[in-house]
Amino acid sequence: MENSYWSRFARSRLSRRRMLAATGAAGLGAALLAACGGDGDSGGGGDSTGLVTKFEDASKEAKRGGIYKTHITADPGGWDPHFRGSWFGTLGAVLYSRLAIVEPGMGEGSSGEVGGDLAEGWEFSGDGLTATFKLRPNAHWAPTAPVSGRLVDSEDVVASWERWRTTSAVRSSLDHSASADAPIESVRATDNRTIVMKLAFPAVTLPAQMSASVGQSYHILPKEAARGGYDPLKVSIGSGPYYVTDHVPSAYVHVKRNPGYYDADHPYADGMEYPLITEYASGLAAFKNGQLYTYSVRPEEIITVKNDVPDLAMYTTDVSIPSAHVFFGYRNNDKAMFRDKRLRQAYSMSIDRDLFAEIWYNVPDFTSQGLPVDIAWSSAVPATEYTGWWMDPRDKNFGANAKYYQHDIAEAKKLMSAAGFTNGVEYVATRAGGQYGPEYDRQIDVMEAMAADAGFKPTANVVNYNNELIPRYQNVQGDFEGILWSLRPQSASDPIDKLAEWMFSTAGNNFLGFDPDTSGKRAGDPYVDDLIRKSKTEQSSEKRKLMMVDLQKHLGDAMYIIRSPSGASGFSLAWPVIRSFGYFQGDPRDTSNRSFYSWVDPTKKPLASS
Repeated sequence: MENSYWSRFARSRLSRRRMLAATGAAGLGAALLAACGGDGDSGGGGDSTGLVTKFEDASKEAKRGGIYKTHITADPGGWDPHFRGSWFGTLGAVLYSRLAIVEPGMGEGSSGEVGGDLAEGWEFSGDGLTATFKLRPNAHWAPTAPVSGRLVDSEDVVASWERWRTTSAVRSSLDHSASADAPIESVRATDNRTIVMKLAFPAVTLPAQMSASVGQSYHILPKEAARGGYDPLKVSIGSGPYYVTDHVPSAYVHVKRNPGYYDADHPYADGMEYPLITEYASGLAAFKNGQLYTYSVRPEEIITVKNDVPDLAMYTTDVSIPSAHVFFGYRNNDKAMFRDKRLRQAYSMSIDRDLFAEIWYNVPDFTSQGLPVDIAWSSAVPATEYTGWWMDPRDKNFGANAKYYQHDIAEAKKLMSAAGFTNGVEYVATRAGGQYGPEYDRQIDVMEAMAADAGFKPTANVVNYNNELIPRYQNVQGDFEGILWSLRPQSASDPIDKLAEWMFSTAGNNFLGFDPDTSGKRAGDPYVDDLIRKSKTEQSSEKRKLMMVDLQKHLGDAMYIIRSPSGASGFSLAWPVIRSFGYFQGDPRDTSNRSFYSWVDPTKKPLASS
């Protein structure tokens, strides 16, 4: 590794920073985007190298046909969208519909505005206690037995609701019978196209909640799924733009355009091919040879790959962050020492956020070559949140609690000593084994190496994702010891609702389980609960954004979670055969926008002859 970027970078740092860059960070690169779904591209240009291609809307030139060739990193295993699965960020919105969707931004990141999907529109009653959704008249299911392409009707929506509210781990976000703070009391059909929802209170974010794209969200399935007509775990039937035609486990998934999809103009491609590629080197080789049209090339290799294959188009990406977060255990015993917020604050202060972003996203190499890169720090809200909702802890208006995001080993040690850990903290650090890939482990290794400077001494506990991590750590409201390294993608689309999924004490299994008094009762934080409740009925978006600012400032002190600490803008590569690549950008976790709006141009490389 002596001639690698990481070694050269290491020599410019202090001793501890040198170790991080040269060892724990060696080979860092592509964040865990495939596992959580999306990388949030934005318009390119502004560099001094001439390497960057600007995003373009080539819709007016679009032609139907062709196969979009990309890949997946985890086999679906099962197709039920009402259960969480790491495949869902890649394939979920390609196959399954919701009542609403997050509208894409054009040439820039999405603002989070919600539009219709299966529902062509909706309205609220004057008192806000009834929501009426009108279904599209031309939405059909995939041509798969036993549904065989029939029209989507209101009974499908009602049956999906009844099934979802008894199976989904996030039902407390919507079902009033599961949580008094969830809005929906009942869902009924008044005719084949009309759905009426009775609400417990005026829920201003209800359409956004209907648009959530992550697995476990309220995706609409055929009524046959709820009535035993087929097993949705084994058979994929949706009303999305594509449907599954061939799936060989541990090998590939092939999909075709749904002939009954309600949008006659989209998607453009006849189908998509998703070979299962778990090894980065194999994927990179396939991409360079033109067997894949897109691939997440590691930041430190972007320029090299572009030079090796000049025909590739290079685009500027918006800020992205790795996806593993630090979850603290709040079990009421001595081994759950992170109930003391001073230790959580100290852990946060041990992380050098600028160095992390520089290492992970190859920032110095890009900037030294004249390629512009921006660094952003996460607060309790990820730096990738919709514009206007996230507040960078470096902002002068963040307030006094911004200090807990600053890298300050001396202050971290003082906090640890005050908490009774003068000689450091020994604890169990739990992670999933084999599910998330090598970038997940590398992120953990880098952050734990940084935390070691302050005296944090983890013992690794590697567990099975399905059999242990989910039931014993993820779905237990913080009833574990030490810390947990997990992705846990949130299923909501509204920014405060996303925060509430973890921070609201009535959020069900997904609630993190904290309380401010260290009692271990996992009762929640009254200040946080109060603001979240107020946000659910506040009509003004600007006032809701101010609530989000207050929440971030408060949570900067409480530090109930440490988000993936920082991210940066960067660059992505794609073959020119994919037109309109990255121009339409939706929910960062929903990668379907690329395949939905992009089209395959056979006159471009690698399909075009040399």
